[in-house]
Amino acid sequence: MTRPTYEQISASFDLWQEYADTAGSMNRDEFDALSVADRVDLLIETFGPEPEQAPTVDELMDSTAVGGGFHDWATDGAVIRVTAEQLRPALESAYDPGMPNWMALVDLDA
Repeated sequence: MTRPTYEQISASFDLWQEYADTAGSMNRDEFDALSVADRVDLLIETFGPEPEQAPTVDELMDSTAVGGGFHDWATDGAVIRVTAEQLRPALESAYDPGMPNWMALVDLDA
């Protein structure tokens, strides 16, 4: 699983404690007194802008699907059409959730 977004963290007290307030300085009543937007603002103020999220293998599979079990993949200035069986292993071997542009590592031969 990728790290939760600021919005997800700000909507859940449990995630807030795990990712934002690990020292437990904010109690549940204080958390509930703030809006989600206020909590997101606190995260931005404390940690800076939200880091870009790396897309998952499934998200890329969904975004490249063209129907009939085929996917279009941009490579070397062109687009190649490959099957899911060709694309998924290449995506899985390159996947790095900490690298937002991990897809650049994917190399497919048509």
